[in-house]
Amino acid sequence: MKLVRNRLVRALPPAERRRLTRELEIVELPRRKAISEAGQRMRHVYFPENAMISVVSFTREGSVVEVAVIGRGGMAAIPIFLGSEENPLDSFVQIPGRAARLSAERFRALASPGSALYDLSFRYITFFLQQIARSAACNALHRLEQRCARWLLLASGEIGSRKFSLTHEFLSEMLGVRRASVSDVAAEFSARGLVKYQRGRVEIVDPQGLGRVSCECYRDILEEADRIFRRRAAPRRR
Repeated sequence: MKLVRNRLVRALPPAERRRLTRELEIVELPRRKAISEAGQRMRHVYFPENAMISVVSFTREGSVVEVAVIGRGGMAAIPIFLGSEENPLDSFVQIPGRAARLSAERFRALASPGSALYDLSFRYITFFLQQIARSAACNALHRLEQRCARWLLLASGEIGSRKFSLTHEFLSEMLGVRRASVSDVAAEFSARGLVKYQRGRVEIVDPQGLGRVSCECYRDILEEADRIFRRRAAPRRR
């Protein structure tokens, strides 16, 4: 059986996990790969292992802001699970890496009502919607340095590494702020020994210190995510 390093897949009861993993395809996700496009049908479900996907919203003027992220604790599958013909949001690979992939048709068949995959998917969607709401509140109410710290810590957790590729320009796009503002915060973080930046890569040196800078949204998101897995998914009743 394939070893899939995605928390949702690993939370399934053994029998369902084996049934699912037999059909999963392990793929490499390059940076900027489109996972879904607004108004288009999603053809695959992705369970990231060490990649991270950004879910973004565009304005008519072309501005973009990130509303949620999907990493090893989640899946890119919500429109498919809900039976939607079109995806309302754009999503693309932000941090490259591996993911397990399944066709939309097979996912719907395996995530039928009464299955553990259905139960886990439903709980994850609830968390995902909470993440979008919290992102909106955080962007409106918290200081930029708090939001940057939250973003860096979440990204690190979703890929399972303290080192990853990141440019100031890209982070400014995701947070919906000026690049110069992100550069100022990054310089401050470096001076305080919280992170290191080098040639488009960042390393979190002091996650505890960065956590103290972050707003409460980071800790709340972690607690909300943990609730998905606190109660293990029940096997299908026969």
